[in-house]
Amino acid sequence: MSKKIQVCSGWNIDSSRFKQFSHIKTKTPKSVQEQAVKDLITRLIPRYASNFVIVVNSSLGPHPDLDTFQYVTDAGEGKLVITGTTGVAAALGFQHFLKYQCHAHVSWSGDQLNIPEPFPVVQRPVSVTSPNRFRYYQNVCTVSYSFVWWNWTRWEREIDWMAMNGINLPLAFNGQEAIWQTVYLKMGLTQEEVDQHFGGPAFLAWARMGNLHGWGGPLPSSWHTNQLELQHKILERMRAFGIIPVLPGFAGHVPEGLIRIYPNANVTGLSDWAISITHTVAHIFWIPWTLFLSKLVEHLSKNSCLSLAQIISTMPILLMRSLHDQNSAFWKPPQIKALLQGVPQGQMIVLDLYAEVHPVWQRTESFYGQPFIWCMLHNFGGNIGFYGNFMNVTSGPINAITHKGSTMIGTGLTPEGIEQNDVIYELMNEMGWRSEPVDILSWVKEYSNRRYGGMNNYSLNAWTLLSGSVYNCTDGHSDHIHSVIVMRPSLRLTFKVWYMPEDVWQAWDSLVMTADSFNPVEPFRYDLVDVTRQALQLIAITTYHDIITGYNHKSKSEVQAAAAKLFELFTDMDAILSSNQYFLLGHWLNSAKALATNAQESKLYEYNARNQITLWGPRGNIDDYANKMWGGLVNSYYKPRWELFVSFLIDAISHGTKFDSNKFKASVLEQETQWTRNTSSFPDSPVGDTLTIAKMLHGKYRPKKY
Repeated sequence: MSKKIQVCSGWNIDSSRFKQFSHIKTKTPKSVQEQAVKDLITRLIPRYASNFVIVVNSSLGPHPDLDTFQYVTDAGEGKLVITGTTGVAAALGFQHFLKYQCHAHVSWSGDQLNIPEPFPVVQRPVSVTSPNRFRYYQNVCTVSYSFVWWNWTRWEREIDWMAMNGINLPLAFNGQEAIWQTVYLKMGLTQEEVDQHFGGPAFLAWARMGNLHGWGGPLPSSWHTNQLELQHKILERMRAFGIIPVLPGFAGHVPEGLIRIYPNANVTGLSDWAISITHTVAHIFWIPWTLFLSKLVEHLSKNSCLSLAQIISTMPILLMRSLHDQNSAFWKPPQIKALLQGVPQGQMIVLDLYAEVHPVWQRTESFYGQPFIWCMLHNFGGNIGFYGNFMNVTSGPINAITHKGSTMIGTGLTPEGIEQNDVIYELMNEMGWRSEPVDILSWVKEYSNRRYGGMNNYSLNAWTLLSGSVYNCTDGHSDHIHSVIVMRPSLRLTFKVWYMPEDVWQAWDSLVMTADSFNPVEPFRYDLVDVTRQALQLIAITTYHDIITGYNHKSKSEVQAAAAKLFELFTDMDAILSSNQYFLLGHWLNSAKALATNAQESKLYEYNARNQITLWGPRGNIDDYANKMWGGLVNSYYKPRWELFVSFLIDAISHGTKFDSNKFKASVLEQETQWTRNTSSFPDSPVGDTLTIAKMLHGKYRPKKY
């Protein structure tokens, strides 16, 4: 009979599922982990750093394979003693203290760190044990949609965030092209052949998966050097916390130049994905893989690293996503079962990548015995817009882990892009440590109190409305932000709104009404911009329909009147977005150029940055997939497209002809392409006052209440 263990709130789970991963643990000395957490505290709240004592004790919890933290005030010295089984667990204990004792908040969109005076005293120990072995983080696309232009300062902040949220199994993919370059040159490829294989900086995620190659490149030698140096820092810091980095493996595709070296090799060409370039997969698999692995170990690996030879990430991710494709004709239960059972149980970890909307574990008998991680994907392309499913996020992991015969061993975050919708990620991170669903309204009430450093009827009402509307998407809708603002113009645009717009407008009312109370608080200012953006996005739908109605009426005056309103809305949205540092095109572009060592590299990086968020490819191959509602982008890219569209409509009405969609597509593509090649600069610091602009726009656009 399996040994049972007690976790958190008192329910039992079968601990035998964790034993096969007992060897996957940090080898970092306890003293190093303790110092890493102390340094984190000093970076975040230096004034109070001396109030903490950090202890790492691997024997603290009820089971050696599950993390535990505990904190209590020492009666003698009066300091808060935080003990964790690992540095990650201790960092989470620190975060728990900040959230639930100090009512403080740390997020992608700013912090609220008003620590109470006197410093809180915790008389009775607070102790939490995770029911999950792993807390996984990242999608293979996150490295391109979010991390691509990061420097060490931004990475340091993110690793602190990981540790404070208990994440112990993140991807660490930076710098791998430098190692692959060494391998391919050693195999006899020329530098030109290697350069033609790698994608550009903003497209490396898909080059690594074999979806494309060469596009956006070539990679400068300085890129390889800088990214490998950055990877060393990332790994060193992750390991210092006791985090287990997941290193890249070999995806099975190779440069076309390898055919020249191995002319008799059995080579299979892959079908095109997004860009019409053929790739190759060689059945001389073990030659590049062995060389790469040896170089990976030489450069990056330590005993505390888990290779993707052990955690199968790429294939399960692609497999699980293909199950939701209505055109998928191959991946049926027998094929899935054959694949999963073709590997001894416990030799792979499957990521149920999109479990909050399309849980695969339910349809595959818990992946036919293979251990899996329940993941929330949530975001596509790094799009910006309110969306989430509170109910599935809070109940899904609990249902999965308590299901009879469950092989679930962890929770995970797998967004394609981050730095949006903080609330849903904070809740999901907590589910990695919770053993029962949360009461959403109570949790949101506490969340808003922490985020703003206080609460009143207006802020509570705003978050109650948002939690029951935009964050209550229970119809299976997979949100990929398609709004009038960011979509290429057409006569037949459709929009999915799963909530009552009035809820957003009333939330807007409430945040505007309480703006004077919370104006200095950075997360509040972010939310005020965000809810204003969402409200304007909704209003644009009505204006769009007015334009189309005018065209159908063959009325130039109707089209022109509606278009004037839409163009003004674009300008106003750009203004509110430009007032906040987290919504700036200039920050994205300047971060890209900051990595360059010369003018040529600067031009290449800026082109990559511009192309990814707009055309995504040479001819709009998946245009607007990575769209962003950013200050600077709305006015300079999205608005001119609609101006061109309206000019085509007016011309058609004037000449009594039909709208020529093909001619428009050619013209707008030319316009879009010119924008990606442009090098005009945009502000990377806020312009205008958020509160003033939000109040003005609220008075101007708020629909009448009936």
